[in-house]
Amino acid sequence: MSKNHEGPTIISSLFNADFLGRPYMRQTVMIPWFYLEARVRYGNEFVGEMLMVSSFDALKDILKVQHESFRVHSIQYVTPGFVNETGQWKMEPLLEASEATNQQGERVPLFKVPDRTYTHLGVNTEVNLKSVKVLFPAVKKKRD
Repeated sequence: MSKNHEGPTIISSLFNADFLGRPYMRQTVMIPWFYLEARVRYGNEFVGEMLMVSSFDALKDILKVQHESFRVHSIQYVTPGFVNETGQWKMEPLLEASEATNQQGERVPLFKVPDRTYTHLGVNTEVNLKSVKVLFPAVKKKRD
């Protein structure tokens, strides 16, 4: 999905040398991805870290490994224009990520944002999904 660039590879008189010396990320394919904000413990402090995640399977893996020193705080779902039907990239807060089973028994990822629910590479129009397993936000257990 992406490639890290450690050194200056942008050649232009529009940017100063300080900009060219900074690492950057370039996405080379037009697929949805996730932008996560995590809280990570460093000693006695928690700091925020941003993660760019390119697949649903990678997102599931990250959500599984959360513990008291690493917790996903928020997720943005980033979609290209042909997916979100606006013609341009869009970043939306992910309210819920879940996995369901369709009528053919296939796993279907669902990504709920404020105005719609996405699946695969488009808006979810499928009905009769079953066995929905919510992955994010994590359901918190009530303490008695």
